[in-house]
Amino acid sequence: MIAAWAVLTGILEIVAAIQLRQEIENEWWLALGGAASLIFGVLLAVWPLTGLVVVTWIIGG
Repeated sequence: MIAAWAVLTGILEIVAAIQLRQEIENEWWLALGGAASLIFGVLLAVWPLTGLVVVTWIIGG
């Protein structure tokens, strides 16, 4: 569920960065965050057990 959320959020952030190109400055930060979220979601889907440990570390931190 977290992997699907991360992938969907990443795609929507990239789309938003493309659409807001003319409206905001440094839209590439939004696209970069979307790409990071997308990569995180894909990796979480590929290696769910390792992803579970990492998510636990992030929440614990």
